[in-house]
Amino acid sequence: MARRQIWWYDKFVLKLVSLQKHIITKMTTITLEVPDSLAEYQNDTVRFIAAKLYESGKLSLGQAADMARLTKRTFAELLGDYGVSFINYSASDLKDELDRISN
Repeated sequence: MARRQIWWYDKFVLKLVSLQKHIITKMTTITLEVPDSLAEYQNDTVRFIAAKLYESGKLSLGQAADMARLTKRTFAELLGDYGVSFINYSASDLKDELDRISN
């Protein structure tokens, strides 16, 4: 019995470590009606929406990447395809940051 508990404990710890490396974002399914012409571009449509939600600050990079079912790196590399900057600063945030650096 003790051997089984240790094995379960080891398995639990491994899963916990794995979860710490990849934070899981809870997702809700939303059904979106789109024209039939977009049906073949389902992945691109989801990536576009995720990119725009990232741009607006509604999602973090990790959350948007999870939504698009991509790694953070791959999602970040695709942002330019949707006219979204990886560096997501507002003009006032950028000015504040530059003022802070120059002082």
